[in-house]
Amino acid sequence: MNIFRTKDVSLGRTEMHRHLKVWDLILLGIGAMVGTGIFTITGTAAATLAGPSLVVSIVISALCVSLSALFFAEFASRVPATGGAYSYLYAIFG
Repeated sequence: MNIFRTKDVSLGRTEMHRHLKVWDLILLGIGAMVGTGIFTITGTAAATLAGPSLVVSIVISALCVSLSALFFAEFASRVPATGGAYSYLYAIFG
């Protein structure tokens, strides 16, 4: 008796279909940028400092992150190379 399930090699040759739409990729990018730090820092600040300045600081940081995302999107469209920020800076400064 074999306790491991095995498959034929011929069954593993199925074609995979792409299912990610534009909205899925946008949300994936936002999730990668925001991360979990926003939840932990917001909870700590709300517990100790709670005031209207917390909302203002979140709005300012959202504006900064949005501008950063727009900059990276523009660089990615103008510099079609791998390497991220390094290749962008190399293209600018040489």
